Order: sequence, then C-alpha cells, then structure tokens
Amino acid sequence: MDAIRTLLALAPALAQGITLQYWHINTEAFGLPAVRELIREFERRNPGIKVEERYQPNAYTGLLQNLQAALAAGNPPDVAQIGYLYTRYVAENLPFVPADELDRRYTGGSSGATPPTSAPWAWSRGGWWACPIPPLPAGHPGDPDWEGGARG
Repeated sequence: MDAIRTLLALAPALAQGITLQYWHINTEAFGLPAVRELIREFERRNPGIKVEERYQPNAYTGLLQNLQAALAAGNPPDVAQIGYLYTRYVAENLPFVPADELDRRYTGGSSGATPPTSAPWAWSRGGWWACPIPPLPAGHPGDPDWEGGARG
C-alpha cells in the first residue's frame, strides 16, 4: 500500500495527461485482479494519469532481463515491480530516480509521502527507491517484527 500512497500523493503534481508504464509479473492466478483494481482506483483518483500495465513473463528473471534490454535501448518502463530478493541487485546495478527525489522535484516535498521506516532495504544510493506493499508474510525479512528469521 505504501507504493499506492506514494503515487497518490505525487499524482496531483504529475496529472497532466500522463501515461505511466508499469511492468509486473502478476497473472490472473497470482495477483493480477488486485493489481488491476489498484490501477482502476489510482486512475479514478487521478483522471489525468493513465497506467498501462504490462505483464513480464518468466517471473522476476524475465522481468529483469527485459528491464535491462529496455534500459539499454533507452525505453525503460516508468515503474517496475521488483521482488524482494532482487532489490539489492537492482539498487546497485540499474539506474533509477529515488522516490524522495521525485517528491521534491514535483511537489517541493509537500506530498506527505513518507518512506517506509520498517524496510531499511528500501533505501539505497542515498535515496528512497522502493515502496514495499504490506502486509508482508510472517518471517519475511521485510517484516518489521522479523529478527534473524524468527518473529521477535
């Protein structure tokens, strides 16, 4: 939900007939209906912004291969869903604009969007770049109650 809240907070400053391309790995049996509902709600609240969702086959391996090819060709998506296990690789190897920089650039920092304090892995290279979508499953390293593999 943090990702949706961030987009909603930044949307008024961005809403000038924009289409955002969102890459994901979700299928009908794995989260796609929920993704489409979130997109419908986002577009309802932000009539000047359209979200174009694009399924990437072969899970995160396929998404990352396609993302690297798109970056090399100069036409990457605006937003990509990155699995927790791939966040460090992406943060250290692929270009991105941190969410806090976008907030400053488009709203002067007045959007009210706040970074997730319970997910230190969402910070890298001096900026807030990942928006975890809670709730995380118990025992997941991004879970704020997780300590060394056991809930504290």
